[in-house]
Amino acid sequence: MFSIYVHVPFCLKKCSYCDFHSVASKPEDVPQKEFVAALCREADIQSKKYGLEEREIGSIYLGGGTPTMLSPKSLEQLLNHLSTTFKLSPEIELSIEANPETLTRPSTALGTCSLTYMLAHLFNRVSVGIQTFSDIQLKKLGRVHDSKTAEKAILSLQEAGCKNISIDLMWGLPGQTVDELQDDLDRAIALGPQHISAYQLTTDRFSDLPSEELSREMWLLAHNKLTSAGFGHYEISNFAKMTSSNSQAHALTHLRASPFRCRHNLNYWHYGEWLGLGPSATGQTGNRRFTVKDDIKKYLISDLEYTIEEIDDGTAFKEYCFMGLRTSDGIEFESFNARHPGLTEKWISKGLAQLNHSGASTFLRLTPDGWLISDTLFSVII
Repeated sequence: MFSIYVHVPFCLKKCSYCDFHSVASKPEDVPQKEFVAALCREADIQSKKYGLEEREIGSIYLGGGTPTMLSPKSLEQLLNHLSTTFKLSPEIELSIEANPETLTRPSTALGTCSLTYMLAHLFNRVSVGIQTFSDIQLKKLGRVHDSKTAEKAILSLQEAGCKNISIDLMWGLPGQTVDELQDDLDRAIALGPQHISAYQLTTDRFSDLPSEELSREMWLLAHNKLTSAGFGHYEISNFAKMTSSNSQAHALTHLRASPFRCRHNLNYWHYGEWLGLGPSATGQTGNRRFTVKDDIKKYLISDLEYTIEEIDDGTAFKEYCFMGLRTSDGIEFESFNARHPGLTEKWISKGLAQLNHSGASTFLRLTPDGWLISDTLFSVII
């Protein structure tokens, strides 16, 4: 599968923990027309440069920043241009990230009804960055919204007809307790999303982050709570709603069939190819990885500057391994075992991994215990 990632750097406020390229801006100050035009120009240039006109696009993902800082009209213009520049799959996944405050603003600012309606009908997947339902924690993190706004945002999307909603949560917050995380998980589940991401906060900006032991307890809580609620744990930090009951013997097959796994992110984790558009966006075609310079002023006038990295076969295989082992699908066993003989048996004996058979192929995948210490396991591969 080939994918397109579009980076929209504008945010109402820069969050204290965020390392992504973003530009704090009032909604009325976002250069809507100029930015969309620049994205369209880059799409035209890159499609011709890499011969992508006939490559079928399986997913488009708008991330940021806050893509919903763009108006419904701007979003529609962008998608229309991409649909004429590229060959889109009839079953394409169209995802957009949204922050709650942009979905609940008065109509005089962004057009609440118009925006939620457009998101539900332009995109078939919306990921809402709630992070936590604790108002105290939201203030610590520098978030603009509160818990009521978060809940209202999800409900407004559901009322508009959106049938594939993901809630982004973070755990391991400053001073966070297990009970507080459990409350976040309970409230997220109660809203009825089709997907939940639960990422550990990793930053050096706070001193009172959970210990390693507490972090382990929190990760296991998320795993147990969400899987018990009918979500399949298909990647270290991601859970997709299962569509029907299944026996333990067929759990992996059923999980692969879930329509709510994020196909765009799976393309990354399966070491696929993608095009990156927008300032700071990274793309990869073949053995070449390219990143756009994160200078919004230059980007708006299409003064494009790229950092290009040539990936050798050894590096590519290592990346394929530690990306694929993040997922419940795992990686092809034979090629891994040829490069790391004996390692699989060692992991399996400790309950950290297992082998799964699919047709004539055998796949190596980590167990939840393996995921818990994945950084240590990956260091052996690297």
